[in-house]
Amino acid sequence: MYLMGPTSGYLIGFILGALFSGLAIKVKDPIITFFHLLFSVSTIYLLGLIWLWNFMGFDKSFNEVFLVGAKPFLHIEIYKILILTVISGQLFKLRKFI
Repeated sequence: MYLMGPTSGYLIGFILGALFSGLAIKVKDPIITFFHLLFSVSTIYLLGLIWLWNFMGFDKSFNEVFLVGAKPFLHIEIYKILILTVISGQLFKLRKFI
């Protein structure tokens, strides 16, 4: 049921986003980590918006779909990526300790 609704593109995007963000483990540079995380979140939003556009109908413009499916969430996503970029080095050290 969930895979037929408007959020299924985001759910599938989470799988690919987790894969791309997992590749950031090997990187020590915070700027490259930021871009890895930005790419992974962008993948989630891209797949989610394409599916939402399909669900809403292709007669709508992509701008309308973007305003509904992504714009309300972009500010908090940028903050989350910045916070994770700053603390990622410490999280990797903690993971090695455990």
